[in-house]
Parts: sequence; C-alpha cells; structure tokens
Amino acid sequence: TVLMDPGDGSANVEAAPGPAPAAKSVEQQTPVAPPPSVPVVDARVQAGPVQEEFQCRICFTDCEASTRAPSLGCDHAFCGDCIGAFLTDRINDARVAKLCCPEPGCDKAFLVDQVKQLVSPETFSKYGDFLVQQVTGADGT
Repeated sequence: TVLMDPGDGSANVEAAPGPAPAAKSVEQQTPVAPPPSVPVVDARVQAGPVQEEFQCRICFTDCEASTRAPSLGCDHAFCGDCIGAFLTDRINDARVAKLCCPEPGCDKAFLVDQVKQLVSPETFSKYGDFLVQQVTGADGT
C-alpha cells in the first residue's frame, strides 16, 4: 500500500496485510537490466584497446603486436628479439640474481618460464645452472 503525504508530496510504502508473496525460483525470475547510465562490460573482453603496433623501449622500432615479448605486469613493451638479447647478455655475464624489466626504475621480475620462452635452450640451461649455484651456494668448482 502506498500512502501519499498531502503536505509535501512524499510517499510512504506499507506492506499489504496478508501472506507475503511466494519467492520466484531462479528460472522464473525476470532478469533486471542495469540502468541506462551503467555501461555493461563483457568480462571476456580485455580492458583497453588492443594495439596492433607498439614501440620497443630498447630498439625504439615500431613493431607488430605479434613480436611483443610477454608482459611482466608493467606497461613497458619490448620486442621478443630485444628482450631475448637482453636476457642472454645478463645470463652470459652471470647477472641472474634478479632478472628484471630493463626499463630504468622498474623492478618487475621475469618468471623462469618467461626466460625459457625468450632465450635459446643452451642459454636457458646456463641460467638453470646459475640458479642452482645461487640456491646451493656452490661456486661451480
């Protein structure tokens, strides 16, 4: 029951006497559409526009999206060739304590699987040897 207050035009809602209406099953419920001012976002769609090209932050070349190295969780984009060369250089110089994004000031680290994807099998084997040495404290002699 809706009662109107004649003084200010506001409405008061009171429950009607009698039993409460039966709850509808999930199948019987009518879906409620969001108000027109709320955008509907499909969760399967990745946020942000998909870029077809990007500029590698190492060689500064405009590259195809298909050549982009896996993301480290930062917004720094590199081509696979440049990141592969960067990682290979670090591994060959035994600088593997923490392989991070080459962007100055960024500390996002590469995962072992990412390193494996970006370097040659021989370089990855060397990387694995260095990791074992770090864990065991062995110096390789």
